[in-house]
Amino acid sequence: MERDWIILIGPPGVGKSTVAQEIEKHGYYYYEADDDLLPEVKELNRKNMGLTPDLRDLQHEYIFQHVQELTQKHNKLVIAYDFMWDRYRTKLLSKCPELRWILLTVDREILKKRVVRPGHLISPEFALTIADLFESPSFPIMHVDNGQIVEYTVKRILTNVS
Repeated sequence: MERDWIILIGPPGVGKSTVAQEIEKHGYYYYEADDDLLPEVKELNRKNMGLTPDLRDLQHEYIFQHVQELTQKHNKLVIAYDFMWDRYRTKLLSKCPELRWILLTVDREILKKRVVRPGHLISPEFALTIADLFESPSFPIMHVDNGQIVEYTVKRILTNVS
């Protein structure tokens, strides 16, 4: 069976989880990396505070390990996580070069509205701060505007399989 390992990245509110849940319906195993946030990371997010470099490194190493385990088990995988810092993206890329990276984007007004929902960890203001700090990828990556209906975004991603 052919492999397709998709990783959806972007700031909070761009729709990574929603798109990943729709891709899951096409036979992909869905890994929501936010489910593996360390308790201290969740607490800092609730307080709209950034992470220390050591805690950020620890969090990413945990996610890298889980992604590597999942690529050994699943031929079709979709991962959702912000990966706002390029150094972590390039590190994961070196560990899993077959990942197909997708950067989801939306305009700022949509982003603010999307984080105002039950269960979202951060405030709209903090989401905008994260969006402003989000580093551009240093390697080729597919950019997809997710401001339309989710089915359109999913179709675009699934029909552009490398």
